[in-house]
Amino acid sequence: MTPTVLALLLIERHPRALVLAFLALAALALAGGGFQVGHSYEDWIDRDDPAWRDYRAMADEFGAADTVIAAFPRARLNAANVAGYYALLDDLRARPGVIELFDPAELFLGADAFTPPQAANVEDLRAMLATDTPDWRNVLVARDLSLLSPLLLLDPAQRGTHAGVLAELSRGLAALDLAPLLAGTVVFAETLKEAIAADLVRVVCLLVLSSALLLLYFFRDPIACLVVFAGIALSVVYSLALCALIGLSVNLLTLLLVPLVFCVSLTTAIHLFARREDGVWRLRTAYPQVVRPLAIATVTTALGCLALANAPQSIIARMGLAMPAAVCFTFLTSMLFVPAMLAVLGRLARAPVVVLRSGIPPRTLRRAGSALLAVLSVAAACSLPSLTREPDAFHFFADDAPLVQAYRSIEARISGLLVVDLVIRSTQGAVDGSPRREQIEHFLADLRTMPAVTTVVSGYALLRLGAAAPPALGTAFFNAERSATRVSLRLRNTGGQPYAALAAEIRARWARLAPAGLTLTLTGVIPLILDAQDRLLRMQGLTLLAGLGVACVLLLPFFRSPWLIALAGVATFVPLLITAGAMVWLSIPLNAINLFVGSVILGLVVDDAIYLLHAYRETGDIDAALAEVGSALGITSVSVGLAFASLAFSQLVPIRQFGLLSAIAVACAWGVDVCLVPTLVEWRRRPA
Repeated sequence: MTPTVLALLLIERHPRALVLAFLALAALALAGGGFQVGHSYEDWIDRDDPAWRDYRAMADEFGAADTVIAAFPRARLNAANVAGYYALLDDLRARPGVIELFDPAELFLGADAFTPPQAANVEDLRAMLATDTPDWRNVLVARDLSLLSPLLLLDPAQRGTHAGVLAELSRGLAALDLAPLLAGTVVFAETLKEAIAADLVRVVCLLVLSSALLLLYFFRDPIACLVVFAGIALSVVYSLALCALIGLSVNLLTLLLVPLVFCVSLTTAIHLFARREDGVWRLRTAYPQVVRPLAIATVTTALGCLALANAPQSIIARMGLAMPAAVCFTFLTSMLFVPAMLAVLGRLARAPVVVLRSGIPPRTLRRAGSALLAVLSVAAACSLPSLTREPDAFHFFADDAPLVQAYRSIEARISGLLVVDLVIRSTQGAVDGSPRREQIEHFLADLRTMPAVTTVVSGYALLRLGAAAPPALGTAFFNAERSATRVSLRLRNTGGQPYAALAAEIRARWARLAPAGLTLTLTGVIPLILDAQDRLLRMQGLTLLAGLGVACVLLLPFFRSPWLIALAGVATFVPLLITAGAMVWLSIPLNAINLFVGSVILGLVVDDAIYLLHAYRETGDIDAALAEVGSALGITSVSVGLAFASLAFSQLVPIRQFGLLSAIAVACAWGVDVCLVPTLVEWRRRPA
């Protein structure tokens, strides 16, 4: 008994049992829980990279902390609110997860719970900062003393407490009328988490609305639409449960997974119900006609998503397993649960009628469309050398976002927010004695001339302070043996060079000085993330090409014709090529998210080509094939395009770009399927 025959028997003879099985599995998935919005920096790090071991060694030796910066106008800290300010700081210091809190008003300006910053202290510090090179003090105050910037160090091992600390800090300072500008790793992570949650709600609402309107228009059957939506809901539950099972929270990439589930579910249902014989839909007739091309389309879509599993970051690699599984869940739900549910409701014999006026352009327009696609392909190929890369995670947010505005203000007036840790080790003597100290300080002086560097925070400035240095900083910059020192460079995170270029320049300056007996290691949690993203961008293009090749190999036993395989390759490659060109024309650089347009859309754009070429193989006539599947191609293209276009309303720039580029890819794929492929077939059959 073949799988197709078995599926038909289950749907026709045991629909209730089939429906109950799917519902029971969903209940089990919901009972398992684990659905929570989360964002961990370490998920975006390549833990197989030796640089991760360097970071862990630095953290073990010198300590590591997540940060919160809260800059506010110094003039607003006055006699009326100073008591409340220090009560807030005391409460924060006592909270779980808080390692240390550095308050510039207390450290530099003589303030306490009874005394606001003193004018004489302000003038003295301003005079010192005007002549001294930027050091650790410049992390806590603006050079002109207009802003004070308390710094909280939070324990990375207690990230569950960070949101509460940040909320208390924000509320407390706002209640004191101190209007803080917030920055730091914790602020970025929590802002991203809130944006993901809000975007997920927005995207799901837009998907439901647009899909409902499309299905109601095309099916004209509210009950059938509800059944399809029930299948989508089950598929989303299964997919999220799998994510939780493999340790994935609802994260940035979940915003891509949900539209993917919608697309696969809608296209599967549409192709299933669009197949009719003499204008009548019958399960026994339609199912065998579509199950094979639908299964092949599912495999190619899953393979496209599987390319993510090759990513160096664990969060992307695990999503590279979850997405293909989600595609398979959705296929099974659409092919088994949806028709079984219609059978339970007694509506299987009255399946929805797919309504669409002829969506196939006439032959003259097809040729014109083919010429346009050819011109766009050539233009895109010529534009590819101008495609740029943007590996820095900060640019997830738009320029007018509050987080970006706060970062720009802090970097312009206080200190850079991209922190790069340097660990300098000596093999010949202590780093705080001659001649090692002079060599290292000479290197640090050279680093200060880099345009992107705003502040060099080192232990040597603290050595000059002696007993006046804060005790909490004692072990942060020198190890116990004094054989190594840690230096924190603070660079501009906005509007500057990509981190990879900055790191290369730092290493080049070190090599130029060539200090004997010293070694240099660049590390830090943010540099690790940016390095991993940079590697991802460089390797994923090859992975995409490999996926395209594998898809063509898989299609060979299905079509058994090199000519049809070549047409499928054209139908897949041309939309991706034009989409890459559109990135250049629209000034959209490659980043860690929109890079996956190719991988995810690869499977989706080849699906319609598979249905068309399968029909062409069966009929032997391209016009007959277009007449048979043309309506479904139009509906699925509109559905998929709208599903991913919903991402264009995201707060996050890469997600927004993903939605726009996906819509472009789907529109191009439809044009290739109904214009270029038929034109190529006609050209090949033209007599010599």
